[in-house]
Amino acid sequence: MESIGGIILLLILAFWIIVGMLIFGMLADEHYISSLDSLVLYLEHKINAIFNSDGYLGPIYYYKLSLIKQREGDTSGVLRVLDLALKAPYIQNSDYNYHVTAYYTRGTIRGRLKDYEGAVSDYSQAIRLNPNFKEAYFPRAINYIAMKNVEEALNDLQQASDFFYKIGNSPLNTKVKELIKAIQENPDNINNLDMIQEN
Repeated sequence: MESIGGIILLLILAFWIIVGMLIFGMLADEHYISSLDSLVLYLEHKINAIFNSDGYLGPIYYYKLSLIKQREGDTSGVLRVLDLALKAPYIQNSDYNYHVTAYYTRGTIRGRLKDYEGAVSDYSQAIRLNPNFKEAYFPRAINYIAMKNVEEALNDLQQASDFFYKIGNSPLNTKVKELIKAIQENPDNINNLDMIQEN
């Protein structure tokens, strides 16, 4: 009897493994699920959405999924998922903040990929949605510098300096002020990549 019970348990386990694999396969392509972490995140949010908001998957889900993609080293996956986060409509108040964060994160990735115009656009959207989101000024300035846009770079560097002073980050504030001074003294200093990287 014990052996029959064991066989039945193994069959049940095998059945659920097969079902799980089928579900995973169906979800993977549509929802960019590529790991156990992303599957658990999807199921957690989908179940919550069914009970709370008619099956809606909002920006918070896609943003959290983008963090998993970053840990996996899947840059193109991160960008695709952030695109979905930004297309998702606001349902909850927190969705608004995740749109701001998604723009900021996508801007950072675009800057690393040397898509400077795309990065500037994303940082600008983050600032437009939340004018108090001062963290976006310094990275936007760095991308303006990469584009050789002196005037916009100086404007953003000044905003960044004010922000760093306000939060008490004296070392970074000092470096930004030095960068501003160097560019003001000679706009060609904007081409000095070593100076920028030191900051």
